[in-house]
Amino acid sequence: MNNSQIVQHFFTVMNEAGPAEAASRFGTADLIWWTPGGGEIQNHLDGLTRLIETHFDERGITLTIEGITAEGERVAVEARSEGRLRTGARYANRYHWLFILRDGKIAVAREYNDTAHVKEVLGPLLAGAA
Repeated sequence: MNNSQIVQHFFTVMNEAGPAEAASRFGTADLIWWTPGGGEIQNHLDGLTRLIETHFDERGITLTIEGITAEGERVAVEARSEGRLRTGARYANRYHWLFILRDGKIAVAREYNDTAHVKEVLGPLLAGAA
C-alpha cells in the first residue's frame, strides 16, 4: 500500500470508528496530531471520539476527501466534514491535512480547519470536555 492509500484508509476508519481508532491503526507510537488552537491533540483522541459519540446524531461526522496529493513521505489532503449535533446544529467544516509518514505509518498529522466554525459549533462542547 502506498502512502496515499494509507491516508485514504485512515479517513475510512475515522468515518467508521473515530479518530482514536484511526490513529491506533495507522499512526506511529509517537504520532503527533496537531490542530490550530488545540495544539497537539494526540493524547485527547479518546475524548474526541466520545464527544462525537455523545453529542452527534447516529451518523457522527463524515469526512470526505476532495483532493489528495502525495510526494514521498508527505500526503496533502483537502477534505470537508458533515455532521449534525443532537441539538440539530450542523457541523460542516473544510480542512487541509498534511500527513508525514514513516515506514508505512502516519508520524505527523497537521489538521488545518476553520477554527471560527469549530468555536461556534463545538466550542461549548469542548469547554465542557476540558
